[in-house]
Amino acid sequence: MRPLVTKAFEIRDSPLSIPVIATQLASDEPKEAWLLMDGSFGGTRPLVMVYKLRLDECTFLPCAWRARTMQTAHQYIEDHFNDLATGSVIDVQFILGETATPKVSERGEG
Repeated sequence: MRPLVTKAFEIRDSPLSIPVIATQLASDEPKEAWLLMDGSFGGTRPLVMVYKLRLDECTFLPCAWRARTMQTAHQYIEDHFNDLATGSVIDVQFILGETATPKVSERGEG
């Protein structure tokens, strides 16, 4: 059984660095799956809830964020959730083609 999965990401967009956690709203575990369906999160494509750790904000809709940084990063995380490792840097400028190379983590590593 595949339970709910939560990963941590560092969203970068010059000069911002935003720590988030993201939970893919899909599960094969019957109790979790029922709760997701009851909360209207069942569907053919799993949504991803993204939580900004510093500002106590969260949403499952990328378009609900006010700024392009979070809209772009959230959509990217949702589209690539299964391929992203926890701790990955999500570089908005690189995603949008504004820079040729992705930023590295403020931790000092990739």
